Amino acid sequence: MVRKKILALEKIEISNELNYWVDFERPSTHEEFLDKTPRFCEYLFGEATKNELTIGEFIANKIPQTKTRG
Repeated sequence: MVRKKILALEKIEISNELNYWVDFERPSTHEEFLDKTPRFCEYLFGEATKNELTIGEFIANKIPQTKTRG
């Protein structure tokens, strides 16, 4: 139960971090993004590593694919 609360708090902190930058000045470089969203970047790295994927592969797997009409 405590573990779930910690994970929920972590997700709230990540959400707050991202929402702050969406509402204000968005990072324009990879370095700036890393500096301004360290919790989110750490989360992405951790999840990608846990799933034995690159960060790019992890993100691509999370983005819904659109079907093309042929």
